[in-house]
Amino acid sequence: PGRRGRALIPVATLAPRRRGGLTMDNAFSKLVQDLAAGRVSPEQGLQRLRDLPQEDLGFARLDHQRPLRTGLPEVVYGAGKTAEQIVAIVGRLKARAHPVLVTRLDPAVHAACGHDLDAGHERPGTWCPLSRTWRWAPAAPTPTGAGSVAVVCAGTSDLPVAEEAAVTLELFGNRTERVTDVGVAGLHRLLAHLPRLRAM
Repeated sequence: PGRRGRALIPVATLAPRRRGGLTMDNAFSKLVQDLAAGRVSPEQGLQRLRDLPQEDLGFARLDHQRPLRTGLPEVVYGAGKTAEQIVAIVGRLKARAHPVLVTRLDPAVHAACGHDLDAGHERPGTWCPLSRTWRWAPAAPTPTGAGSVAVVCAGTSDLPVAEEAAVTLELFGNRTERVTDVGVAGLHRLLAHLPRLRAM
């Protein structure tokens, strides 16, 4: 609860896409050959995937195997990053078809990114000025869990962080229900939503 709360809900494993010429892709190719020849077991192959090296951009080290290990899309903390850095990080993640969420993205920095964030894929990303998030996935996320997650906030001032939570949950494969402005000014404001909450 509150602004410091953070919930991570696993979704289906996401597989990276091959791109020729990179050391990591060579490792993928060798692993596929070893699996096909029976030289390694599926369990050993999974362990090798988890241990593949990261990609060093100089200013950031991208962990392309995080979706495999955690089942969760990559989240990039946008505060303090330049437009050039964000475009570079997003571009490398999109190149491997990894869904990506950029949070706390300053509107001026987003504007400076321009159309570069959408480069390399026909499906555009989504900018939400209220939550200051930008998100992209190669296909629309499919809800994987049962029921829905309620995102409940006390007042209008809480809308940005509440919407950030909702956007994150949805990219992670969850259905959400937004309930806003139900703070301590009157319990009746929350009670009015009880039938909706009970139905979740």
